[in-house]
Amino acid sequence: MVSLNRNGRYWQARWIDPLTGRLCRRSIGPRETMNRSQALAVCAVIGDEVSQSATIRLEHGDKPITLAEFREKWFAMRGGDLLKSSVRVHQRYWNTLIDQVGADTALPSVNKQIALDARTRLCLAADARCGVGTIARAKAESTIARFVRNARQYWRDASKLDYVKDNPWLSCKSSAPEIQLPRRVLNDNEIELLLAKAKPGLRCLIALCYYAGLRKSEAVRLEWCNVQFHKQRLVVYPPQGRVSTKHRYREVLLCKRLDVILTETLRVNHLVCGSVTGDRAWLDLHSLAQEVGIEGDLSFQLMRSSCENNWMGSYPPNVVTAWMGHSAQVAAKHYRGVPDSFYSGDPRDVEIAKLRAELEIERAKRLAEMLERN
Repeated sequence: MVSLNRNGRYWQARWIDPLTGRLCRRSIGPRETMNRSQALAVCAVIGDEVSQSATIRLEHGDKPITLAEFREKWFAMRGGDLLKSSVRVHQRYWNTLIDQVGADTALPSVNKQIALDARTRLCLAADARCGVGTIARAKAESTIARFVRNARQYWRDASKLDYVKDNPWLSCKSSAPEIQLPRRVLNDNEIELLLAKAKPGLRCLIALCYYAGLRKSEAVRLEWCNVQFHKQRLVVYPPQGRVSTKHRYREVLLCKRLDVILTETLRVNHLVCGSVTGDRAWLDLHSLAQEVGIEGDLSFQLMRSSCENNWMGSYPPNVVTAWMGHSAQVAAKHYRGVPDSFYSGDPRDVEIAKLRAELEIERAKRLAEMLERN
């Protein structure tokens, strides 16, 4: 059903739609990085998708598919390729979409005006809940922008199955102003207060996030077999073997302080953090912060960003970004902060004090040599 053709530097799949009879084309990939057998395998997958889509449309008949029906189709089609956390995120956005548009609304009947009205209602609700011009309102605007971007993706997937022709969400604003807030940087004293009172599982989780810069999910998944004490490194694998811009294989520095903490930890199972779960750890962290008297925002992500800020003062930027597992652009936008120690005095004063101390030591040596000669 699906034939393979050359389109310049790219492989192209072509087929005749079994219901409409029109010629369809889809670019598969560059011929430089994909051989013919790989391209034929992709064509076979496309053929299965086309057959499945035609069967669904025949069963559905002339009646247009509703939003609730397409939601079930979308999760059946895309849910297997998503992480559990991503599935929960998409479920929230789908619930918002159905609340604003209606579960029984026919997918092709959603036009630009309906999409704009849905976004307007979300903005008005955010104004009433957060207040105009507040930081909370700016964060709500970012959430609304992500909702629009996800809605665009849903309609693009619907277009591939020939359920819709146009994407009404393209006319909606999908960007939000960047929130410029000073990022707090945790210090060793605050972390040691938490480590002294934390239970073993939570203690390892805090140490991995602050001293190794792991994400909370990465620290929870980390196994003892991936802790290489003899090489002073931690090996981090992507979840369930799924590589993405955030999750990829990397090797992270195992510093001396973290080495001591992990060496003292009792191994209750194959996981470093034991039976700790992400949601429960967040609640335990906040109750622990109140117990030791740490005020302000506190999260495992803040520990990770603080780790990067501490590393940047001691290691080259390319090494730090490799350990953290993201690009320099992402680090500059989301991770950079100013530790409080830099506000304690002018760095030039520190350098002058060091020079003075070196001069005093040199003078003491010369005086000792003169006394020995005499």
